[in-house]
Amino acid sequence: MDKNNTMDITSLLEKIKKRNLYHNILEIEGVRDPIFNLDKLNLTADKIHDRFDNLGLAVAEQQFTVEGFDGTFRNIEATFKNAPTASEDYVILTSHYDTVPNTVGANDNASAIALQFEIARILTEENLALNVKFVSFTLEELNPFLVCQGIQKAQELGLKDAQNRISSYHFKQIRKKMDNLYSQLESEGISGEEITKRSLATLKPEMTPKEIEYYTYFQSLYPSKEGFDSVGFDGFMGSSHWVDRYENSASHIKKVFNFDEIAFTSKKKYSHFLPDGLPISQFPQYRLQLEDMVGNFIIFFSDTNSEWMLDSLFQKAKALDLPYLGFPTQMDYATMKQQMPQMLAADHAPFWRAGIPCILVTDMGEYRSPYAHNMGDTIDILDFDFLKKVTQITLASLLEN
Repeated sequence: MDKNNTMDITSLLEKIKKRNLYHNILEIEGVRDPIFNLDKLNLTADKIHDRFDNLGLAVAEQQFTVEGFDGTFRNIEATFKNAPTASEDYVILTSHYDTVPNTVGANDNASAIALQFEIARILTEENLALNVKFVSFTLEELNPFLVCQGIQKAQELGLKDAQNRISSYHFKQIRKKMDNLYSQLESEGISGEEITKRSLATLKPEMTPKEIEYYTYFQSLYPSKEGFDSVGFDGFMGSSHWVDRYENSASHIKKVFNFDEIAFTSKKKYSHFLPDGLPISQFPQYRLQLEDMVGNFIIFFSDTNSEWMLDSLFQKAKALDLPYLGFPTQMDYATMKQQMPQMLAADHAPFWRAGIPCILVTDMGEYRSPYAHNMGDTIDILDFDFLKKVTQITLASLLEN
């Protein structure tokens, strides 16, 4: 920020308004998955495009298709028209705007888009054309081809009905066991493709022939080539496409903040849980009620390339009295893929794979919220004091550069 500017940073941070964050989420909230609501997904892309355009930013779209699926998908990016030249280093704030089916996605991930809109508004009104890029990705949650194939196969076998409801109690229990086993193996550092194989082998004796056929077919949809990486295949597709496009100019990306589910808190004991075996007490933290694991803190994840970004975030969080947990994984992408693949479950993963400094800012979703990925994820459950502080930390980080 220009030292000659009479507006100090504290005054700027106070310009972030909870009522604006609320309105921003209200505008985006709604089911917007690519399977049953592709029109609403595209309508949301239009809303994001139009909001940045109305603020006077230069808006561009990156369009791509998914093999086997009829539809075009859009990443939306915006920059300040009078920002420094493209040859200079810039900072990126990222979100995703798609949802899984059957959720209105207020926290996941309208909360992150609300942060982007509010920061863009303030910088525009104050005529602070920083070298900042706002990007909102599509297809973070899933690969529409895989999901559609799974639905069609399940219906063909009579495991689901025409309304996509599970047809038998037995299959419902198998799916539940499969999900639990997936979570267990993932926490042990097993990779996504290997998890599917092991889960199927473990539960096969309990399955009916049709259930075995279903899971064997679904497993066959994944490439079997050596070195296959599921990041960008079964999720994080929009961010993977974006990073692939910009990888040759990645040297001009100073740093990235990826926001995913940043507005849910709980005051209850044991309302937040973390994977077993993590030395949480040794991690950087502030006002964390560790013994009771009260879910009222924000989490900052880093890899080896982005760990240098943490200290500044910690200082800003303390200044705003925002509880936080720092998670310096101290691993590069390849190591994390082998040892902690569960830490690659958001749009930061393609940036880490490309060696681009990126911090994941999150409340950790399903590790805290009982409403993650269901219809309970509405605006009424969100903590706007918390979201305001996360937005203030972000704006302060931009102004220091």
